[in-house]
Amino acid sequence: AASAFLVTLEVKRRPMFMLRLVVLPMALIVVLSWSVFWMDRSSVGDRMSVSFVGILAAVAYQITLVGIVPNVSYFTLMNEFLNLSFLLMCATVLVNLYVAHADRHGTDLGDRIDRRCRWIFPLVYVGLNAIAVVVTFYFV
Repeated sequence: AASAFLVTLEVKRRPMFMLRLVVLPMALIVVLSWSVFWMDRSSVGDRMSVSFVGILAAVAYQITLVGIVPNVSYFTLMNEFLNLSFLLMCATVLVNLYVAHADRHGTDLGDRIDRRCRWIFPLVYVGLNAIAVVVTFYFV
């Protein structure tokens, strides 16, 4: 007869830690990055500064997350959230460049783009994150 040593370990996930450490601050940074759509369209330097501060914050959060969570071979919901945040803030850079281009050509196209982006960016951000949650919890 073989001997056996049985160990039982109860593990419980506490999501508030990651929510208050990563998700809420990152979401706030993303929302603040949309302030460029209310800034003067001719101040492209200021607009780009706001956008790049958000992008750098997203990169810093991704680096911080690597040190906190275990390394896994699959894409987690937190990775999806951070990547979506990063990509959306990168999109503000492209919008800033296009608005500056339109401003140099003397059209009011930049104002129309800014007005549309004020509601398009929040809808896209919430929508893509909702899709990520549904896919992660119901299809994976």
